[in-house]
Amino acid sequence: MCNERNNLQLGVMLKVLLKEHSLSMRKFSIQTGIDIAAISRIISGKQLARPKHLQQFAEFFGVPAERFFEAAGYIFGQQKEELDSDIHASVETIQEVLLSANLLDMQYTKNRVEQKLANYEDYAQTEEGQRIILENYHEKIQQVGGLGPLLMS
Repeated sequence: MCNERNNLQLGVMLKVLLKEHSLSMRKFSIQTGIDIAAISRIISGKQLARPKHLQQFAEFFGVPAERFFEAAGYIFGQQKEELDSDIHASVETIQEVLLSANLLDMQYTKNRVEQKLANYEDYAQTEEGQRIILENYHEKIQQVGGLGPLLMS
């Protein structure tokens, strides 16, 4: 959501606005009720601005809040759609590379894994499945090195 580069963009934006309004950080702090140390850390990029701070900045300077949120690295509308699209394109590219290198086995898709789990669940409900589970339980516990958090409770 946010990163160091965006924090610096927000800091530059605040510095410019403070200069345009002939305000010191101290006066800005007094007028907004935001701690001067917090303002200083936000401007220097050492602290992430909270959404309530961004909203206060917007109201004080009469600037659309979206500009402050974007400068802080928050993603809105079209940008989020582009990011989602980029992610899907990246996944598809990775799958193509793995397929071409014979490193991706398409039989292990999410749907196929879910189907196999459903089959095992059904089988575990049969008499034969329950017998196998009970007979092999201790051996399996030793193979995996313990009970694990789900079986301990």
